[in-house]
Amino acid sequence: MGLFDRLAGLAARAQNWNFSVLGSVYIGPGHFLRLPPLAFLGVLAGGIAWVALVSICAWWVFNPRYLKAAKGGDGEMARVLFSSFAFVYLLFGAYTTFSYPPTTDEPHYLVLADSLLSGGGVEVSGEYARKDFMKFYPSATIDPHTVVTREGRMYSQHTVGLPALLLPGYWLAGRWGTTATMALLSALLVALLFRISRKLGNGTVESARTAVLTGATAPLLFASGTVFTEVPAAVLSSMSLLGLGRGWIAPVCGSLLPWLHPRYALISAGLALLDIFSSRERGKSVARWIASGIPSGAGFLSVYHGDSLTSILNVLTEKYPSRIEDLTAGSLAAVSFANPLKGALAKLFDRDFGWIPYAPWAGALIIGVAASLKAGKYPHRIFLVGAGGYFFLTCLFRNWGGSAFPGRTLIPLLPFITGYTAAGMGWVGKKGPRARVMAALIALSLLVSWALTAIPVLRYGSGRDWMAVKFGAAWRTFPASWFPSFISNETRSVAVSGAIVLVLAGLVLVSRSRGRKR
Repeated sequence: MGLFDRLAGLAARAQNWNFSVLGSVYIGPGHFLRLPPLAFLGVLAGGIAWVALVSICAWWVFNPRYLKAAKGGDGEMARVLFSSFAFVYLLFGAYTTFSYPPTTDEPHYLVLADSLLSGGGVEVSGEYARKDFMKFYPSATIDPHTVVTREGRMYSQHTVGLPALLLPGYWLAGRWGTTATMALLSALLVALLFRISRKLGNGTVESARTAVLTGATAPLLFASGTVFTEVPAAVLSSMSLLGLGRGWIAPVCGSLLPWLHPRYALISAGLALLDIFSSRERGKSVARWIASGIPSGAGFLSVYHGDSLTSILNVLTEKYPSRIEDLTAGSLAAVSFANPLKGALAKLFDRDFGWIPYAPWAGALIIGVAASLKAGKYPHRIFLVGAGGYFFLTCLFRNWGGSAFPGRTLIPLLPFITGYTAAGMGWVGKKGPRARVMAALIALSLLVSWALTAIPVLRYGSGRDWMAVKFGAAWRTFPASWFPSFISNETRSVAVSGAIVLVLAGLVLVSRSRGRKR
């Protein structure tokens, strides 16, 4: 059989491929264009060209301006970072919105936004009954993310903070408007991360480099065009961190975090401790947090009480829709990790939803933590207070890591760890073998992240499962040969996990020895 015959046979088989809810492209609210499988594959091929074009434009935008911005001080650098990444995120977000439907939690946040516009509030039975989700979702069926009460009411399992934030954009342009809002918020986060790193004493070059790489790779690149709470949470945390000891900024921003998700209350508590203990007038700082927290908490409980409060506290069950009488402690135990350490390693290294397999340059974080703690840098060390509780909680449950794109639940921690990452980048950024290794890791990070942006289906667990079905054992084996799975118990994964722990220990020892020599 010749090459032409092989290609013809592959094309014939591809005509029968089922893309699930894929195969439709989004035009506008309620308008989708259904494409044959080969035509949809053509859209994905066009996405590769689009990403390549954006990368060329991004290089043109970034490269000459950074040197100029560095002379203008931190303020000008932050403005350049914001404008440059807004440009990149809007272009990437437009392609993702056009080619890939909202997935996992996204359509349900938009349903809640639709309910807010119509005056329905957090009770969304009417929206699902009328199939309002078809304004932005290309299927007549969906699994409602709700809890059904004994009276038959349906309460959303998601809080109103993100839908309320997206409301102006959603009202103006539907999903296109939410894409623009998320792109601008993500660009703002990149600029804020730079300012935080500089506040912690890192140099301009390593701070800018860390901010650029954070923005240009997983998970932030993926979040910039999708509808999840993590980016707004990171923005509020960043503003609070920059406002520590400076009046009302920290308490107001910190008090708003639980409106995005109740789990962010742990970050709020950490921010409160940071602000109080970094303030010269601790009594006034305590008073400001109380004055900000009480109205925010009272407003939250006025919206969520009784069955509606039960609904948002049971989002982990992932039984959609859930009946309120079926929600028990056992339903939460079923989605928990066996131990938090396994969950912590999974957040960083799992081949399906870990951060470092998809952005290996971020391994500089490990070096930065070791170097900063060895040097006894108090500002770096105390920043862990704001991140520790949230990180521990998310390490208890698989669903706060394995759903959606890799590294998603680590995004709210970026403000707390960017100082460490920049310190690690400063250590490896000097000339020599380690600089060449880091350059290779940066190139690999950009290649992986931008490839998964060009073909969005590949960055989701369900998409990778789909590829495994279509392409067989070779697709399933390749990722396992590189990175471990902390959910499966396969021998190869256990061996790779052990190797990772040994490498981490080596990095810490090397960093400590360098610190002693200096």
